[in-house]
Amino acid sequence: MSQATFDSYLLAVQQLEERQRQLDLQLEHYGNQDPYREPVGWLRCFKGIDTVTAVALVAELHDFRRFRSARALMSYVGLVPSEHSSGGRERRGPSPRPAIVTCEDYWSRPPGTIAIGR
Repeated sequence: MSQATFDSYLLAVQQLEERQRQLDLQLEHYGNQDPYREPVGWLRCFKGIDTVTAVALVAELHDFRRFRSARALMSYVGLVPSEHSSGGRERRGPSPRPAIVTCEDYWSRPPGTIAIGR
């Protein structure tokens, strides 16, 4: 009975991995077409950013010129710690907005591994 359960879960994971692979291929296809080709190419120059991450950033940010500075952009995506307090209550710790850049790190880990305390 436990082997049948394991086999069922393994098949579900394999199907999800195949679905993710298909979605990644579609994103790469869109990333190689206008109007995404140029900004995706720029972002791929940065270490750790590949096509899927670059497409996600371009899709979310639309136009990079709307940010006054690189610091404003990094703050928006949650990569720069900041605090804007208006009262006695202070918030410290990680940003509530997850950084898109770490998504690729998650999917590139071998199956069955868990990242703790990154």
